Amino acid sequence: MVELKEPFNYFRSFLKLPKDIKLILFSNLFSSIQYGLFAVIQTLYLKSLGYNPPTIGLLVGLTPMLSMFFLIPSGVIANRFGKKWLLVVSGLAYLSSFMIYATLDAFHFLLLASLLGGLSWGVYVAPFQAIIADNVETAKRSYAYSLSSFLFSFGLIIGSLVAGLKEILESTFHLPPIFSYRLMFWFLVAIGIASVVPLIPIKEESRVDAKAKSYFTIKSWRSIGKLTLFQGLIGLGSGFFVVLLPLYLNMKFSALEVEIGVLLAVSNAVTGISYLAAPKLIEMMGSVRSIVLSQSIAVLLLVLIPLSPSFEVAALLYSARTMLMNFASPIISTYTTELVERNEVALTSGVTATAWNGANAVSTMVAGQIMGTNLDLPPYLCGLTYALSIMLFYFFFKGD
Repeated sequence: MVELKEPFNYFRSFLKLPKDIKLILFSNLFSSIQYGLFAVIQTLYLKSLGYNPPTIGLLVGLTPMLSMFFLIPSGVIANRFGKKWLLVVSGLAYLSSFMIYATLDAFHFLLLASLLGGLSWGVYVAPFQAIIADNVETAKRSYAYSLSSFLFSFGLIIGSLVAGLKEILESTFHLPPIFSYRLMFWFLVAIGIASVVPLIPIKEESRVDAKAKSYFTIKSWRSIGKLTLFQGLIGLGSGFFVVLLPLYLNMKFSALEVEIGVLLAVSNAVTGISYLAAPKLIEMMGSVRSIVLSQSIAVLLLVLIPLSPSFEVAALLYSARTMLMNFASPIISTYTTELVERNEVALTSGVTATAWNGANAVSTMVAGQIMGTNLDLPPYLCGLTYALSIMLFYFFFKGD
């Protein structure tokens, strides 16, 4: 159990972080608000436009698929030419996709929005991970990643709860549902601007990393390969169920945006608090055991969701599952930076994220097709894939 003083230790740790890290974490907080809100309303908005589950799965899945084309190049560019402006490009691309959703509903425009979302995802991961690794010493890195995950969860909570404003707008001002959705997308554009502003004052040395030229003499290729397979399986499982969760809950339990928003907010609140315990668990059990234990229990809870008799039971199971599954995220980030050479962190992030997003895109599209005929099969496929990833991770790294 985390002591009550622990949150205050994290607050003090935050105050001691370099200025650039604080600015990036603030930017990431606003980005997480965007993601939290968009995750709730995107599939339901597309459904309200008349698109069927296979088409919705295609539009949602295209974002991680298209991000694959940018992930590895962004790792190379981040090391060679700097990381700040890649994060700015990511933020601008994301808010541009919301502008399309706010004004246009034709299929080809929504495809463009997916492309912009893919660009945003693709150029974000590598520089974000690398900047933390560059500016925070190894001994404190687990706390930095845990704090980052905590703030990200806090933003997801806000975004998920804001989704409930759609119904308030409709009931108070008698607005048509489509118009209410579009107001929400304009809100996302405003938050997108707020996510870019903190990045502008960040200063980077105007030099080329000499070590970054040696991409064909990668020292950590064995570890990168193992991590890539693990992350690919996690992404595959997530696409089968987690990405389309709002649509699943709406189709199975007739859940509304406000109910789904509250569920995701509660899930992220519990998960955010659990992040504070991650560094302590690493000290007690080690990284590998911590990851395997938390994710194994999460899989058991996941496969019970289709058997739930009500939305409330499913929500309880999903909240617990999310806490245990995502609890390992900062542990994995910390462990990754310890496994590879420092100058290979950005490249490693790009490669593993490519595997995650590519597999996630495929399974999301497949899940959209399956949900039209067998609604409960995707969560079982998700659980099966997660279980396989956990077994492989333990096999690869059990000696560490």
